[in-house]
Amino acid sequence: MYHNRVILGIPNGPRATRAFTGLVLIAGLSGCVSPDELIRRRSFEPAEQAAASGGTRVELLQASYAPQLIRLSVQLINLGETRLQLKRAGILLAYDGLEYAIIPSAAQRLPQVIELPAGGSRRLELAFRLARSMTRAGKLLLRGVARSGLPSDTVELVIPAAISVATEPRGTTRTPTNR
Repeated sequence: MYHNRVILGIPNGPRATRAFTGLVLIAGLSGCVSPDELIRRRSFEPAEQAAASGGTRVELLQASYAPQLIRLSVQLINLGETRLQLKRAGILLAYDGLEYAIIPSAAQRLPQVIELPAGGSRRLELAFRLARSMTRAGKLLLRGVARSGLPSDTVELVIPAAISVATEPRGTTRTPTNR
């Protein structure tokens, strides 16, 4: 005899499974985006989050946060008068005392050495798997920068936390109002 059980608050059985699968399929095809995804994706104006050092500028265009993954879209700009070279292995994310390399699926889309002519720029799509959610700011590190074969300074771009917590100034208290 078949017994319909409830597991984790979701009915378990052929009908429930088909209904749930149908809802997931419809949601996926309709382009639904959960409120959590909207909170975790953030776009920036080019000058809003930027850093420069030694003729190399990097601008954060977009950050997408997942519980242990962050995807970054950045613009790399060569402000110098010579060719810029950036080793893929020198692109790291520093967070919570650790440094993370680009995940393999994102690294495959980049050459071993990214080259930009004087005045050139290139958009880079990067992804990093973290040990935990990014609740504080981190830093994108560009360590493998060279010009004319000579190492250049490391560029450090601050990456905002996934969640900004608004706090009241010290010494203030909130009191409920009755209307």
